[in-house]
This record gives sequence, structure tokens and C-alpha cells, in this order.
Amino acid sequence: MRLFLLAAALMLPLAAHAQDQFEADDISEAAAPAKAQARPAQPVAKAAHAAPASRTAAKAKKARKARVRRPQTEAQKANAARMKQCGEQWKAAKAAGTVPPNQEWPQYWSACNKRLKSGA
Repeated sequence: MRLFLLAAALMLPLAAHAQDQFEADDISEAAAPAKAQARPAQPVAKAAHAAPASRTAAKAKKARKARVRRPQTEAQKANAARMKQCGEQWKAAKAAGTVPPNQEWPQYWSACNKRLKSGA
């Protein structure tokens, strides 16, 4: 009970101040158009996608975009070549209708990759 009374006592001056503020706002609304014309325009906040502020920031952004990729290893190059070759075979087999009805690309790729790695 004491806590409630304490809280109410603290809120009372705030409520009175807020009421005074609202009354002051009502009175000043009539003068608002004059204030709006006299007040200079405020700058609009910059958007999140705005241009970088300095040259170093622009250079850093450009460097992030132009990251140099590490060259592929021989194994990665061989894998890419096998995948391309198996893809061409898959398209030809699919067009000819020689692919089993339940076989999808991953299963075909696995079998083709094993076949090409073994050299058969």
C-alpha cells in the first residue's frame, strides 16, 4: 500500500506537467504556421544505402567487391571437367530416353564420376 501511494505521489507532478504541456501546445498551434515558415529546413537523415562519406571508405568498399579468388587446384580443375563431361552425357542420355525412370542427376553424376575416375 505504501508503495502504491509513493508511486502515485511521484506520478502526480508528472501528470500536472504533462497537462500544462498539452495546453501550451494547443495555444501554440495557432502560431505554428508562422514558426514553420521562419524555421529553416532541417536536413533529411541519410539512407542506409547512401554513398560512402570518404575516399577511403569508397576504396574499402571497392576492395571488398573485387576480392581476388584463389586459383583452382589441379584436382578442382579435373572435377570441374568431369562434371561438365557428365553433364553433357546426362543431357544426351535424357534426350535419348536411356536414363532409368527413377534416376536423377545426383545418382547419374555419382556413377559417371566413378566411371571417369577409373578411366573406363
